[in-house]
Amino acid sequence: MSVLEQGGLPELPFELTLGGEPAEETPIGDWCAGFMEGVFSDESAWFQDDEEAAATLLLPFMLLSGLFDDEPDMAELAKDQQRQESLVVQLPELVLDLYLHYRVPPETSKPKPRKKTPAKGKKR
Repeated sequence: MSVLEQGGLPELPFELTLGGEPAEETPIGDWCAGFMEGVFSDESAWFQDDEEAAATLLLPFMLLSGLFDDEPDMAELAKDQQRQESLVVQLPELVLDLYLHYRVPPETSKPKPRKKTPAKGKKR
């Protein structure tokens, strides 16, 4: 966690390549499936504040897990081996993006400075 706190990339427990294998038949697919199982264990915590952003950030993990291959859109994406290899290489950055999405508060607009008004009784 301290690596993520400092904005560093995590070291994942597998090589960042599919080696020509389908993702779901590799340690990467197993890891992503486990990650998604963790998401499913408390979906409301992941999706309650910004469902669209969460879904976008989780899409690569969903695709690589193989858990959604029966859904037509995911099955179509899963056919693209080059895209999957690209996502695998990006996994450390994607983990960091997810972490930052949930840990860093959204930026708020800065208050506008007020115009100074002369103090009562003083002339300018």
